[in-house]
Amino acid sequence: MSNTKARMSCETKATEGSAVAFVHEDNGASYEGDPVIFNCVTYSYDNKTNALEDISLTVERGQYVAIVGGNGSGKSTLGKLVNALYLPDSGTVTVMGLTTSNEDSVFEIRRRAGLVFQNPDDQMITSLVIDDVSFGPENLGLPVETIKERAAQSLHEVGMDGFERRETYNLSGGQKQRVAIAGILAMNPDLIVLDEPGAMLDPRGRRGIIRVSHELNKAGVTVVLITHFMDEALLADRVVVVDHGKIAMDGTPAEVFVQHERLKELQLDEPFAVRLTAALRERGVYVPYTINENKLMEALCL
Repeated sequence: MSNTKARMSCETKATEGSAVAFVHEDNGASYEGDPVIFNCVTYSYDNKTNALEDISLTVERGQYVAIVGGNGSGKSTLGKLVNALYLPDSGTVTVMGLTTSNEDSVFEIRRRAGLVFQNPDDQMITSLVIDDVSFGPENLGLPVETIKERAAQSLHEVGMDGFERRETYNLSGGQKQRVAIAGILAMNPDLIVLDEPGAMLDPRGRRGIIRVSHELNKAGVTVVLITHFMDEALLADRVVVVDHGKIAMDGTPAEVFVQHERLKELQLDEPFAVRLTAALRERGVYVPYTINENKLMEALCL
C-alpha cells in the first residue's frame, strides 16, 4: 500500500521527478517534476514538541490528495509548509521546483500554490467580491484587461456569476469560501491547498466546495485537501493519514479505509460501508471489507 515515490527514507534525496513540463502563462517558466516534495521535514512550534517529524511525501502532478488525521495530528501544519507560511526546522519543502526556505522564491511559490484557509474571513481583503478576487492579479502587475478576464472567469468557475458587486461581509459561509477559491484561481495556480474548507459550513455548503475542487482537478489543477470528513477523502485519488506528526498510512481510499482495526487505533471515522461490514462480521456474517456500498450489497446478495 505504501507509495514508494511518496514515502522515501531520510537517507534518500527526494530528487526524482516526472517527465511532465509545467509552462505558466505569465512568465513561461517551465518545471519538470512533481509539484510538492517534502524531504525529511521536521517542524516545531515551540522548539520542543515536533508538530511534524521526518515527513517525506511527494504529491504528483494532477493528483487529488486528501490529508486526514485527528485534531493536532499535524495535517494543517503540513498545508502551511506547502505555502511557505511556515518553514521547516530541518529537511526541505520543494514546491514547483522552488525551495520554500529561499526567501527569493516565496512570492513565486505563493503565486503558483494557493492556500485556502479554513475560515474564509481570514483571507478576505476588500469589501466587494470583484475587488477581492482581483486583488491577487493586481499584485502580479498584470494588465487591467487581463485582471478583469481572470476575475470574471474565476467567479464563473466557482459558480459565483452575478456576485461581482456584492459585499463580501453579506455572503454566506459557503459563498465566502467560493470567493476565496476564486481569488486563488485568479492567480492561475498549478496547485491548490484547501485547509478544511468545509469545517465551518453546513453539509450542502461542504458538498458545493468539494464539487468545485473536483472540477478544478479535472481541469488540471493539483489539489491537496486537508479534511477530517472521511466522505470527502473517499473521493480523492490518494489518502495520506497523519498521526502525531508522522505519516501513518498512505494509499488509495480503497487501500486505506478498509483497514478497520488500524483506523480504530488512529481514532478515525470509517466510511459507512466499512462500519456496516465490521458490524456484520461481528455477528458472524462474513463479507469482505469495502468502501463501496453497492459492492457490499452485492456481497450480501450472493
